[in-house]
Amino acid sequence: MNREDMKKTIDRKLRILYVMDYLRENSDEDHPVKLSDIQKAITDRGIYTTRKAIYDDFDVLSDYGFEIIRIDGTYKYYYSNPLFEFPELKLMIDIIHASRFVSEKKAASLIRRLRQFCSRHQAAELNRQLLTVNVKSKNEQTLYNVDTIYRAIAADRQISFKYVDYVDSEGEKHYRY
Repeated sequence: MNREDMKKTIDRKLRILYVMDYLRENSDEDHPVKLSDIQKAITDRGIYTTRKAIYDDFDVLSDYGFEIIRIDGTYKYYYSNPLFEFPELKLMIDIIHASRFVSEKKAASLIRRLRQFCSRHQAAELNRQLLTVNVKSKNEQTLYNVDTIYRAIAADRQISFKYVDYVDSEGEKHYRY
């Protein structure tokens, strides 16, 4: 295989991934994208493509389980996320915001990762805050401690721990007896 044929093969494989990323990041049921926009985005990445090639990519992605919906009578498409419906993502983010034992840093990290399961349009809607007073833990380990406790219970193991009070805003610990 000569160098030019290798580049075409690599470009074809990358093109499928770029099509998938473009649909996942830029489309949803309320924001379908035009085929020409997809083609332009791929071309902007330095990969020549045609409409037929993108249709072939749609077929491969559909065979893989990536659900692409075409709006009837148009050349507009969107990705229908099979993992989480948008209301489910909203619910999970509300739960994270309301959880007192999840630190602000860990909550921001979890929410940032959950936003990857929706389009950029929907991600903007997920920036809402709950109307409750959020008193967050300052302990970054709390989430992992809860997991350790669950694993100990599942393994029928005994655990021990010490109660601790934080005396001041500096985080000075005072252990209880």
